[in-house]
Amino acid sequence: MELLSHHWPDWLPSRVEDLDNKRMVVAAPTTPTIPFLMPDPGDSVKVHWVSHRGICELSARVDLCKRAPVPVWVVTATSEPTLHQRRRFARISVTLPVALAVGGSENETTTTLNIGEGGMTCILAHDQSLTPGDMAEVIVNLDDEAFYTRAMCLRTDANETGRATASFQFEQLEPHQADRIRRFIFQEELRRRAQGRN
Repeated sequence: MELLSHHWPDWLPSRVEDLDNKRMVVAAPTTPTIPFLMPDPGDSVKVHWVSHRGICELSARVDLCKRAPVPVWVVTATSEPTLHQRRRFARISVTLPVALAVGGSENETTTTLNIGEGGMTCILAHDQSLTPGDMAEVIVNLDDEAFYTRAMCLRTDANETGRATASFQFEQLEPHQADRIRRFIFQEELRRRAQGRN
């Protein structure tokens, strides 16, 4: 789960220590500059968590902050949870490093235009040529964590600068890889939403 407070511009990771009806005890989050963020009693905060159905979010009021024995916030929900449901194979426009190898060729490093658990679109290296149906070996980097899979080219096109692009469908993606992409998309959407309201 993560928390959003007006004391910090982005969502911060936390965990539930105790739950009683609408009252929650959550671990005080840390920031790059503040060991434990401690809002004021009465402050409004947002709480969200990821489920298999999407992102759940609710508003809450800070009742109390304690530093000992463990730094925690005591908050009371002031709204019912809302579900931001994800589409099947949701995609997000994002630039990520990716390595492509087609037909036994050497890996060519390029970047994505978008990615989802179903596949991706990326810019092709200048000397790469693909046709729909071609298979590629793919290494994608998500937040400095790389994973390998195979992908089939569905179509080729050109972007606004004239560079060749290709859309791929991931083949036999492992469940933990699909989950990693899903979580990356959720976190990126939440990060952008949080920045948009500040």
